[in-house]
Amino acid sequence: MKTRHQRGDTHPLTLDEILDETQHLDIGMKQKQWLMSEALVNNPKIDIIDGKYAFKPKYNLKDKKALLRLLDKHDQRGLGGILLEDIEEGLPNAQKAIKALGDQIIFVTRPDKKKILFYNDKSCQFTVDEEFQKLWRSSSISMDEEKIEDI
Repeated sequence: MKTRHQRGDTHPLTLDEILDETQHLDIGMKQKQWLMSEALVNNPKIDIIDGKYAFKPKYNLKDKKALLRLLDKHDQRGLGGILLEDIEEGLPNAQKAIKALGDQIIFVTRPDKKKILFYNDKSCQFTVDEEFQKLWRSSSISMDEEKIEDI
């Protein structure tokens, strides 16, 4: 179901269509009943729509504009970035959309090698005067534990 969704096939399927796609046509009635009453119903990644089953990603995105809006909303709310794997899960042809967005998004790689996407807000980019930078770097504050506790 996940692979179908990532390819762009986002429409829901009946149980028979799922079994046909997975080439499991020879299962018995007992297994079908179990799939319909327990396995698919209790799966957090499956949504039931009019008796049909569809993949339910963490973020349901249609295109690159929806991705950019989601990243912007996360940035505005102070929620930070979003894992690349969550984006790839919910956005069909994610790599193509990410590549098309170019410098509108920023990648950060965590120590565990997972990539996080952030919105690159161009309005927050500014230059700081050299003189101010030198002044900032030259000032030092001597604080010990007692002074910190007093504050």
